[in-house]
Amino acid sequence: MSARTLYELTKDEVEYCFGDSIQALKQDDEGVDVTFERGGSRRFDLLVGADGLHSIVRTLVFGDEAQFERYCGYHFGVFTTDNYLGLDEACVQFYGVPGKRVGLRSSRGNQTLVAFFLFKQPTKLCYDYHDVGRQKQLLAEVFASEAWEVPRLLERMQTAPDLYFDAVSQIRMERWFNGRAVLLGDAGYCPALLAGEGSTLAMMGAYILAGELKVALGDHQRAFPQYEQAFRPVVRQEQKKAASGARFLVPETRLGLWVQNHLGPLLLPPVLVATERWRGLLRRPSRIKDYGNGLPAS
Repeated sequence: MSARTLYELTKDEVEYCFGDSIQALKQDDEGVDVTFERGGSRRFDLLVGADGLHSIVRTLVFGDEAQFERYCGYHFGVFTTDNYLGLDEACVQFYGVPGKRVGLRSSRGNQTLVAFFLFKQPTKLCYDYHDVGRQKQLLAEVFASEAWEVPRLLERMQTAPDLYFDAVSQIRMERWFNGRAVLLGDAGYCPALLAGEGSTLAMMGAYILAGELKVALGDHQRAFPQYEQAFRPVVRQEQKKAASGARFLVPETRLGLWVQNHLGPLLLPPVLVATERWRGLLRRPSRIKDYGNGLPAS
């Protein structure tokens, strides 16, 4: 489900405030007082932090991000440009050298090209998350000597308005709630980019959190622990999968690249079948409770 679809389904019942962020908060036994970046304060019964890997809510409620982040040893960048190669959506192209990976696929009716860069980096790079110019510079420096379509992609990246650059990291916390505040999705349990399940975990988590609040008749002191107890095993499995998959995606030796290029196509079909079976077992009703609203858990 896309963000636009979710918005269209809920806009008549949910108040959306775009272009704003939480600057400060203070909670007590009766509620949470929130101060917004653009000014103004409001009081809420509960606060759900679903604001991503670099969650402001998590920092305000639990402390600095560094104590929860587990860096996986990679950085990535992704942006879009026009489909100058004329790729079809059924086609995905890759380029790889030891420790680096570039991928291309078309999108939006073959009008747009999505470029994806992934590289091994033993120590996490230090940069300002808001400085897109510096991020483009870092990516260009790492891939400056590469061939294939890389030079043209780096040139197009300089004018791309939508570059997203970040470390491949997980968020691991001993507890997802504190008082009347609770975390959801990447803010509380980011599985890392390599898992490819961040949005799925967020939607599943939201379903369980809402269901437990319903069962507890709104009592967060009952609902929050039940939400965590029910969903933590699922999160643990996804994070474990992401941590073990990086070496295959970005081989660090030429032998690893040869194995990936020559044996990967043969091994991929059975691996995909096994993965889908495992996901089916993971998300079956016996593992995810049906909270009685007539909707499936996933």
